[in-house]
Amino acid sequence: MLWQAAEELYALGSYNSAVQTYEQIAALLPTESAPLVAVGHIYLTQQRWPLAIDAFNRALARHIDDAVAWAGLASANWAQNEITTAATHWQTALRYQPDLMSARLGLALALLYEGRLEEANAMLEAGLAMVHLNDLSGPDQLGTIAAGHLLRGAILALSNPAEARAALSRISEDAPVEIRTQRDQLLSALDHMATLRSPAQAAQHIGLAMMQLELWPLARIALTRADALQPNDAAVVAALGRAEAMMGFDRPAWEHLSAAVILRPEWSVARLWLGSHCRRRGLLYLATMQLRIAVMLEPANPEAWLELSEAYADLGHYTQAEQALRTAVAQAPRNLDVHLTLARFYADKLWRVADRGLAAAQTAAQMAPQNAAARDLLGWMYLLAGDLEQARLHLLSALVLDPGQASTYYHLGRLYLMLGFEEHARWAFLRVVDLDKTGRLRARALELLSMLSGGETRQ
Repeated sequence: MLWQAAEELYALGSYNSAVQTYEQIAALLPTESAPLVAVGHIYLTQQRWPLAIDAFNRALARHIDDAVAWAGLASANWAQNEITTAATHWQTALRYQPDLMSARLGLALALLYEGRLEEANAMLEAGLAMVHLNDLSGPDQLGTIAAGHLLRGAILALSNPAEARAALSRISEDAPVEIRTQRDQLLSALDHMATLRSPAQAAQHIGLAMMQLELWPLARIALTRADALQPNDAAVVAALGRAEAMMGFDRPAWEHLSAAVILRPEWSVARLWLGSHCRRRGLLYLATMQLRIAVMLEPANPEAWLELSEAYADLGHYTQAEQALRTAVAQAPRNLDVHLTLARFYADKLWRVADRGLAAAQTAAQMAPQNAAARDLLGWMYLLAGDLEQARLHLLSALVLDPGQASTYYHLGRLYLMLGFEEHARWAFLRVVDLDKTGRLRARALELLSMLSGGETRQ
């Protein structure tokens, strides 16, 4: 009965209650690792990496040969950029269960980060050869197998387009939509690459396709080849630097992006990517300089204005940040995401909320009346402006549109606190703890829950 209850709670997204139930099962079955593995996977879903690591380690203390626990532990390490440790744990998982496809996928990615293309391909090929028809019954397993075919197809696309097509053709039409979309994008890239006569152009094209798919290690390999075949091409060098930046390779990213700016100083994209990289490394004044040049070179590019606004905001220069955001909106008047970014700026910084912030949120909500994020933001803006009734109406509307949006529950909880409905607020903040994947709202919700319960609520 407890197992069934835990599974039902998990399916409903009541993760906090599901964890408590699985922990109860673990206490009743002190030699079983499965309930603790389930706890670990819930924490992976919530992106609570240290708690996931703790749960998987407790599972392994019961059964050192639990391959799924080793794979889960590796995933948590990978998410914290501990690539070597993750690779070691995936290798351990495969020693205990060689056909565990999730472990093969993870290890293949780790090998690609090290540039070991052939080994990654062999890792996936061997795992996919172990797949049996009965492995296709569950949707999770179906998605994992499809992801394996996709990654193998992407690897082969760098050297053998015919085999790449064969690998991609094995992706079932029952696979997740995202994987089928990526497959079609890669097939389209292969079609175009076949029309290119220059090996350098072909390598550049497939590298850019890998960037669109966010397969950064493969993009880096392809673009490195393109750079070797045709040195000092600013577009190739900049793209290579961008891929390295996304992989966390700071020094080579800096070198390539800087070189691209020198090679083609009038090209705004290279300066945008260099400015973005500098901002993420905390070099805010250098970032601002590069981004200001980028918007001067291409004033109609809203992405550059958005990045510049982030740099100004990080410096605490809110007036300049607001001006940059408003320019981005002017350049992309029909782009909902840009309008939402402007409205969130006013809300997050508590900057001109009652007049400009509320107007920005209203504009976004009018653009997309059925968009839960826009409706939630409008409700939050009304709450900040002191109109509790309008806040309640819009927040409840957002909840109907998307019952799984953590920010809506947080804003509702704050509303209920202001109204004095402490039980309703407690329920809302518990949902935030369940659903938030950023950690930012969860930390705030836990503090408020602790206050409501006199310090008893903590996890």
